[in-house]
Amino acid sequence: MKKVEVTCGFKVYDDSGNLIRYQGDWGGDGYIYKDDDAFENHPDEVCYISEHSFPDGQYFATVEEARKCGETRNTIREQVRDAYGDDYLFTDEQVDYYAKDVYYLADWACISTYLAENFELDDLIEYDHDHNEGFFTQVQYEAVMNNMYPREYVEKYGGSTEGGGTR
Repeated sequence: MKKVEVTCGFKVYDDSGNLIRYQGDWGGDGYIYKDDDAFENHPDEVCYISEHSFPDGQYFATVEEARKCGETRNTIREQVRDAYGDDYLFTDEQVDYYAKDVYYLADWACISTYLAENFELDDLIEYDHDHNEGFFTQVQYEAVMNNMYPREYVEKYGGSTEGGGTR
């Protein structure tokens, strides 16, 4: 067997070089598996397993188990789109941007937990506006400052979210 260290945890291979399991490690707030290379370069490869997602309370998962309990960049993108895409009128680039933010902040909880808590999204939009980054639109910013979803804001006041998401 061979263990290859990733960002947090290990990929474990058999003697023939076949990946057989993902093993978590202490991530600061809990045991997780996290692989930044998989997130950045292999969108369908498992990149994150939260502490509570490992099967049977163990901090490892076979490849088959990891496909069920782990996250890939694409599954994180899907969750972001499902949770916020419509209400925040996200472009594909904005979905990618927020998915990346959520992934890099995740340190023990399930991705769905971060999304359910609206984790730092409003702060991210406000930061973008205050630093003139131009990734989110003025309408998205105005909506957040008025404690509204951008979709509600557009319906009430008009405007457009086109032009955002170009970095």
